[in-house]
Amino acid sequence: MDDRYDTVDNKVLIPQLTVKDYLDIIHTKELAGMHGDSKDIQKRILKFYETGVNWDESKKFLFPDVIPPAPTQKPLTKEDYLH
Repeated sequence: MDDRYDTVDNKVLIPQLTVKDYLDIIHTKELAGMHGDSKDIQKRILKFYETGVNWDESKKFLFPDVIPPAPTQKPLTKEDYLH
């Protein structure tokens, strides 16, 4: 970060966060802050509901080569919630 951010209490935890070396961290950690229109957020919630994967598509901006994690569950159905 340049001098414009000198009032921010920041620490560099990992100087070069690469997909090759830190894919598990990229998959499991959130970006700082949430931004998006309601359609993007709805798609994210639907993807989680259908696959168990909570994936923020905006990570592709920083890591263009990263792919979302594999699905972790079968899709949920209405019956799953009624019992």
